[in-house]
Amino acid sequence: MHPDVCLTLYRCAQEALTNIRKHAHATKVLLRLSSNDTQVELTVLDNGQGYLPKHEHSASGFGLQGMRERVASLCGTLRAGPEPRHGWRVEVIIPLTQQGQAEQSSTCAHQKKENI
Repeated sequence: MHPDVCLTLYRCAQEALTNIRKHAHATKVLLRLSSNDTQVELTVLDNGQGYLPKHEHSASGFGLQGMRERVASLCGTLRAGPEPRHGWRVEVIIPLTQQGQAEQSSTCAHQKKENI
């Protein structure tokens, strides 16, 4: 995997776990990383009290917005939301290409500029 993909996955996992520790009061956390030829997916799931919106833009941390921006820069998607039986789920999906992730990043950034 391209180093930018690895760093993004690491930072997203780090932020999700930090948010769980600070805000969720969870007793269990599941962290799953899987990949195939076309994409890599990170899922972080906890059984805590759920999400507190006031913490999304915390000045002391990376935050969900920072995670979204970092993932979007690699043409990926981030979904975050409550679980039906309490807790919170964060899913990060980043597409992989055979040409290399760095090339894909520049293509993704170029496409975004054209869509603005």
